[in-house]
Amino acid sequence: YGSYYKHCPVVENRILFESFHGTTISDSPFYILKELLSRDDADKYEIYYSTNPEDYETHKKFIEANDIPVKLVSITSYKYLKVLATAKYLINNSSFPVYFIRKDEQVYLQTWHGTPLKTLGKRMRFGIESMYNVQHNFLHANYIMFPNEFTRKAIMEDYNLEALYTGTVVMNGYPRNSIFMDHEKADQVTKKLGNEDYTTMAYMPTWRGQSNHDVNTSEYSREINQLLHYLDENLKDDQKLYVNFHPIVQKFVKLDNYEHIYPFPSGVDKYEFLNSVDALITDYSSVFFDYSITRKPIILYMYDYEEYMHDR
Repeated sequence: YGSYYKHCPVVENRILFESFHGTTISDSPFYILKELLSRDDADKYEIYYSTNPEDYETHKKFIEANDIPVKLVSITSYKYLKVLATAKYLINNSSFPVYFIRKDEQVYLQTWHGTPLKTLGKRMRFGIESMYNVQHNFLHANYIMFPNEFTRKAIMEDYNLEALYTGTVVMNGYPRNSIFMDHEKADQVTKKLGNEDYTTMAYMPTWRGQSNHDVNTSEYSREINQLLHYLDENLKDDQKLYVNFHPIVQKFVKLDNYEHIYPFPSGVDKYEFLNSVDALITDYSSVFFDYSITRKPIILYMYDYEEYMHDR
């Protein structure tokens, strides 16, 4: 990265999008990409979207199925390092690697990814060691996007940005939430998936643990599978439960051999699908702030409240 940074100039028409460290093609960066692609001059840009080796094939199928003209670039590749060092525009909803340094010619839009129900930054009781790179990214960003005043205050205070940040704060909501005003699209997704005669629910829990670098995946997998077995036995034949886990734990929970439970459909953007379901089940995830726009039912299932709050 250092060599590319030093010797390669910034490419004016090059853009790099990244969501959750390359684990998904989703969230606000994806909706910014969709807006860009809808414009007449979109073809003048060289557009990359970060992925990782484990999810490359899934992401490739997704962009092909949805006819999205972007180039996938693996976060473990030399190509990624070069694109990161030379792209004029950088859009991320989490953080670039710790070695990242924005050049003066680069424009970095940091969208973040949720209204913080849980503690962040210096207010975390555990896991505060993960604060440094998030703060590092915020300080490098030209623009930080916030969905509401509560989130702006929490991020600016908890990452000590108030006296340090020299960029621009943008208060305009999250691009990903625009889908919740599109009722026609919701009907299209329902028909595409053959769900017209079903009551559909989405279960979107957050991760457990003291920090995102220290998650007890085996224990969490055991707990969640017990829960899913119970739900599967009690769901009716005209009900479907779709499950989507936080990217940190997604690959550790298997959804095989259930009769009424399914993973989120791979060929549809997560928020487009979420817009189509009849109800949301979640816990401490900020997705309930987003889904509340639909005015549909939300069930907050906080089965381990005392333990969870102890870690926060």
